[in-house]
Amino acid sequence: MKKCGFGLALISLLSLVSCNKNIIDYKSCLDLYIVNKEKTPTYYDGFTIVQLADIHWSTTTNVFEQRQYLTNLLNEISKEKGKIDLLELTGDQVMLFSKDVITDLINTLESIGIPYAVTWGNHDRHGEASPTWISNAFSSAPHCLYTQVDNDNVYGNSNYVINLYDDFNNCKWQIVNLDSGADYADNSVGIGMTYDYIREDQAAWWKSEHDLGGKDVPVIAYYHIAQHEIEEAWNEFKDAGDSYTGKQKFFKFESFASSSANKVPYFFNIAKDNGLKGIFVGHCHANDWTADYQGVTIGCGVKTGKELYYAKVSLEDAKKVGINRAFDLVGASVVSLHNDGTFDLDHFYFDNNGLNEWVKY
Repeated sequence: MKKCGFGLALISLLSLVSCNKNIIDYKSCLDLYIVNKEKTPTYYDGFTIVQLADIHWSTTTNVFEQRQYLTNLLNEISKEKGKIDLLELTGDQVMLFSKDVITDLINTLESIGIPYAVTWGNHDRHGEASPTWISNAFSSAPHCLYTQVDNDNVYGNSNYVINLYDDFNNCKWQIVNLDSGADYADNSVGIGMTYDYIREDQAAWWKSEHDLGGKDVPVIAYYHIAQHEIEEAWNEFKDAGDSYTGKQKFFKFESFASSSANKVPYFFNIAKDNGLKGIFVGHCHANDWTADYQGVTIGCGVKTGKELYYAKVSLEDAKKVGINRAFDLVGASVVSLHNDGTFDLDHFYFDNNGLNEWVKY
């Protein structure tokens, strides 16, 4: 993780964190970014990934209630899909947290027993523990696939790939996790950091990983902050109006809040021509807008749980997509992968408001 972070607020004495001079060239160690095959679940047609977005556990979280919520959520998805093979936590797992909060979250995920991957979000830097401490905590958890290469020339944390092999040792899909979180220093005072973007070096690194795994292998990408391609897809949708045919899922109640620092979608521009089938992000708590754009499905994942804030879907808005009751926009996005390079996409909403009623869309 290449990091030259600048603190903005309350850290004048730490105004510049220098980069490590002994930088490792990613080209010399591509295998280190690949999740250990022994920890990776075996691929089969229908391999199911559940995205958990913006959980936002903090020092005020009722861990018992939130643990029960996650358990109920995953149990209901299992009833519908048959099996959950991988959890993807796409950033903002925590905010304003202590080390105990991280430990409680990891213990909860470990008790569920499903392999899980973690990408960084902007709020995952805002707490008691440094990024290094958090990385080590996740890396040492038995069911966690988080993989970190330190002192390399790839920007950020959580840049790694999960190659999914079938029983015959064929790589059938590649899952790429990318850091799109926020500029940061390796300390616990991550206040005032700005939204960030995926760098050109991250895209070049991933291209090398994909070439190594197989140029024809289809790809799903997970990261936190929506990049410029989703804004372009949104503008295309607005311009086309009723004639637009790329929409898959549609609830959009806030802006995508992507970085204004750079409008070049480095990763998307390379990956769309190299096996990319889908991108799923978090960050936007009140959105789950998903569209097909330039041959790729781009989607905002459903926010998981009610920590911090979330959207309430009115009956009027729900009826626009064939749902006949109002509900809270919280739950999970689910992808099921297939041998022909396609995937199914489902969204599950769970109010957790006493009714315990599910909405699937």
